[in-house]
Amino acid sequence: MNERIKKNLILAAKLTVTGLAIVLVFNKVDLNEVGETILKASPIYLFLALLLFFLSKLFAAVRLKYFFTDIGVILTSQYNFRLYLIGMFHNLYLPGGVGGDGYKVYILHQQSKKPVKKLISAVLFDRINGLVVLLFLAVLLSLISSISFIYGEYDWAVWLLLFLIYPVYAILAKWLFPTLHKSLVATSFYSFMTQGMQLVCTYFLLLSLGVDENIMAYQALFMIASILTIVPVTFGGIGVREMVFIASYQTLGLDRDIGVSFSLLFFVITAMISFSGAFLWEKPKENGVLVDKDKEGTVKSS
Repeated sequence: MNERIKKNLILAAKLTVTGLAIVLVFNKVDLNEVGETILKASPIYLFLALLLFFLSKLFAAVRLKYFFTDIGVILTSQYNFRLYLIGMFHNLYLPGGVGGDGYKVYILHQQSKKPVKKLISAVLFDRINGLVVLLFLAVLLSLISSISFIYGEYDWAVWLLLFLIYPVYAILAKWLFPTLHKSLVATSFYSFMTQGMQLVCTYFLLLSLGVDENIMAYQALFMIASILTIVPVTFGGIGVREMVFIASYQTLGLDRDIGVSFSLLFFVITAMISFSGAFLWEKPKENGVLVDKDKEGTVKSS
């Protein structure tokens, strides 16, 4: 099949799924109620949420910089964050992080001449590192929040899972990514900081909507939904988080309209930060890249 035709078919499929998800969400909620809820949101809390989300992305960019350094691609902090923002802009319309990661791999391959395989390993391990911490926090919040009843008599098994997540990850990481494994402690710290900032971000978003109870339950469900958005089926994850809230609100005793408003506001904040990458669209200059001569004998970019 022609490559262009294949890409167009994938794009059409994602547009279709995104559209269906949005239609399903809007058919299940009172749009007027959701709109009024969002319009009444506190501007101060919304600003604080925006600030915390931005800080979370600073930590995430530093985490990725560690992995690039491990393969001998040394970036200045400014250049690294610029690449990260441009990647976020790509991710806004190419779901699952494929667009942003692909952009970074392409640019750094052109500039550093490092093998594409090494660069892909770095961005892949970066995503896995973040996903493990996201999973850990999602399970923890679900255990200590009001939705813990869903585990019933098997909550001991979930606690066991919680304590096994990281040891299992560390063992697999050492086996599958031996070169990148040496930064595991530092990058895991930055992953916890990234998700911690986003938890505070969601806390302020919920406060802005007037939520004063079951906050951890909303956060747990939101983090579980965020894990699902990693599967590249919709644009920017829009529709997926909202559908999770709609599917779960009765069972978990949460407000459906608040859940949808909450997830939509998070998407807006994500889009606002991501669009900053649009102003950096042109190909970045190469003077932010230094290739470690001790790893494959390449030289500094001009």
